[in-house]
Amino acid sequence: MAAARPAEELAPAAGVRFTRPGSLDSYLHRLAPGRGTPDVPQQGAPWPGGGSVARTTGKVFFSLGADDYVCSGSAVDSPDRSTVLTAGHCVVDPESGTSATNWVFVPGYASGKAPYGIFPATHLTTTTAWRSSEDFDVDVAFANVGSNAAGQRLDDVVGGQPIAFDVPRGQTTWVFGYPAAAPWTGELLVHCSGLVVQDTTPVPSTDQGLACTMTPGSSGGPWFSGFDSRTGKGTLTSLTSFSYVDQPGVLWGPYLGSVAHDLYDAVASTTSA
Repeated sequence: MAAARPAEELAPAAGVRFTRPGSLDSYLHRLAPGRGTPDVPQQGAPWPGGGSVARTTGKVFFSLGADDYVCSGSAVDSPDRSTVLTAGHCVVDPESGTSATNWVFVPGYASGKAPYGIFPATHLTTTTAWRSSEDFDVDVAFANVGSNAAGQRLDDVVGGQPIAFDVPRGQTTWVFGYPAAAPWTGELLVHCSGLVVQDTTPVPSTDQGLACTMTPGSSGGPWFSGFDSRTGKGTLTSLTSFSYVDQPGVLWGPYLGSVAHDLYDAVASTTSA
């Protein structure tokens, strides 16, 4: 785990990166950043509280070929009580056609510790458009995970966050993850909040953005609407997907619509070992 690198830092030839393809980099003059909520620094800060989010958010470790990488993810309410939400590029590299192996979820990760155990994936799935054409609008994935070493299911140990689809746009949103590139180390849970804004690039996009300085390693981390900082509970409405190379300090996430809903329905009832 200590040697794993952020998935966004895969070699360019692998096609997985923390940016949109270079052909879109010129369309960067469109963002009106949202304002952070008064009690949360918009630029990002270590999460000072506990609550559900400190248990349900975790780090994802996996291999692509001979190399090891990290992402972030969240335990999700589901019928099988063993479902994790993350980014599609934390599951499949579409340019090489390589699927992740050795994929595990470590909820509540903090400074190298796995307080609730390690949950290995039994089934990984992402959207057809991500797998076939690297479509960042649907850079979404779900994992079914098996039990930890103590024989416990994920939801029985840490709970799960509810997820919603086709929610109204432009909401105040809280973002969590484990950024691993400077100035962050990947060892602590980091958060931001603010109003999400629509991506208005001339190339059609349904993504929404939020001002936040999280770095590679945060991909797949949960985005919440209706988040309660006292309880750490909210409703999952997106996840960290990418940032534009010429627009640092802004994260972008896919809108969870019908495609994500169908993917969730297909995986959330799958039996995990």
